[in-house]
Amino acid sequence: MTESAPSVRRVIADAAMMDVPDGLEARPTQPEDVEAVTALMRAVDIAGCGHTTSNLEWTEAFLSDIDTDWGYGSVTLWRAGEAVGTLVIADGLVTGQGWSMDIFARPGDPKIHAINGALIDAGLREGRYRWDALYMDPETPLPTSRAAIYANDGALRMDLEKRGFEEVRRYLQMKREHWSVEGLTGGSQDSGSGAGSRAGPAQGYRIRQFRNTDDDWRAAHAVTSAAFADHFDYVALEFDEWRQHLVGATEDVTQWLLAEHDGQVVGEVMGSNRFASEDYGYVSSIGVLREHRGNGVARALLEARIADDIERGFLGTILHVDATSPTGATHLYESVGMTTDSEYVDFHRGLFR
Repeated sequence: MTESAPSVRRVIADAAMMDVPDGLEARPTQPEDVEAVTALMRAVDIAGCGHTTSNLEWTEAFLSDIDTDWGYGSVTLWRAGEAVGTLVIADGLVTGQGWSMDIFARPGDPKIHAINGALIDAGLREGRYRWDALYMDPETPLPTSRAAIYANDGALRMDLEKRGFEEVRRYLQMKREHWSVEGLTGGSQDSGSGAGSRAGPAQGYRIRQFRNTDDDWRAAHAVTSAAFADHFDYVALEFDEWRQHLVGATEDVTQWLLAEHDGQVVGEVMGSNRFASEDYGYVSSIGVLREHRGNGVARALLEARIADDIERGFLGTILHVDATSPTGATHLYESVGMTTDSEYVDFHRGLFR
């Protein structure tokens, strides 16, 4: 939760007046629940794409995020001590980012539709309450509610569509493996982008390490805001709020790189420890100013990030991308040996219909 909305800080499990399926108990999600919720997320991953990289560190960072804040934005349904459903909210109402809901239900549960429905309905009710508590100005545009699911999750798709959600976008998780299966002998797979084969950007550009200084933080913010301005559904944050959202258990500024041209920062790539406990690096952001695209800057940033992941001993590098990105990012990632690992569908509906 943001500090700008203290009047709506209430525990979602109590406030949403949940219609909990018989035999289940709803409780605010707390730090002691991280292991059980992670196990639930891993089960959803395996059903969705056949494998999982969800881990305790990422779950803790996810649930403790400023826009969630544990029980103020998350509720878990329990049956006989087992977590069978979890709702996680990212409350972006104040910043104009909307109301995002992640719904996890135990695959194959006999009450899966009731679990999904209870979590979706609770999320929508809480979002409407907070909006009414925050904004009384009728001129303010009504917010959008979002939910992202695995492309093959037919049960959750049905339950979202039943409540007026519509598919608006598809996203891919892409991965590059860095090591051969035969004995993990070292060195990247044959993708034409190994650490020793990087061509680098066009003349006049250089890639350098991010420095943990105010100047570099502000430069990274300016580049990220401008580079993503033409991306679907992107909302730029003011500097202080943007930086606050980048403080978390899995963030690691030693994995950030900047691209410069004539002393000006024109590109960034941000690495994260989101999947480090699973021995994978993660690219949380990569962006280049529009006027500097087409000069090999994005590729050079990505190859440098991959090379650093290899040096750190990661087995591979993962990132997420809009399948219809206007920058052609998917083709760039494929060109350095990344392949689609899983597919997600983004659903939207008006919070108030």
